[in-house]
This record gives sequence, C-alpha cells and structure tokens, in this order.
Amino acid sequence: MKMKFIISGILIAAIGLVLSHTYRPYVYENHINDYHLADVIGSIVCVPAAVLCVYGIDNRYSIKQYTIGAAVVYIAYEFLGLFHIHGTFDVYD
Repeated sequence: MKMKFIISGILIAAIGLVLSHTYRPYVYENHINDYHLADVIGSIVCVPAAVLCVYGIDNRYSIKQYTIGAAVVYIAYEFLGLFHIHGTFDVYD
C-alpha cells in the first residue's frame, strides 16, 4: 500500500468537495458564465481521486488502466440519470 497515492487521492477529493460546496453555489447564485466548470467539478475531481486511492491500495494495474476504468464507470453512472435511477442527466457532466 502506497500511502502517498491514497493521501493524494483524499486531498483531491476534499478539494473537490470544498469547491462543490463553495464555488458551485457562488456561480449559480450570481449567474456567472464559467463555461460549465461548476457543473463538472465533481466529474473532474472524482476520477483522479478514485484512481489515486485505488492505485495506492492495489497497484497491479497501471495508472492509465485505472484511469480508463474509472472514467468508464463514472460515465456509465452519469447515464443512469437518463433512466431516473440516480439524479438527473446533464449533458455537461
């Protein structure tokens, strides 16, 4: 187990949570056009955070393989919104 990868993943996830709870509401309340950055903060930070945490726990695959796998899983998760299984579907996510 490589703690530096796990800690890095946790820090990236924490930064994403802070941005989601501060930056996103600020952009929405003030009607700022940030080219949908506020909409995709969760998607931008969840893949690297998950990849680093999983790679730190089990590094039998490369970071590239974990990144591709995590991206496919998160994209599939977003499409669940089309079937009203989870949340709403947003093209920008």
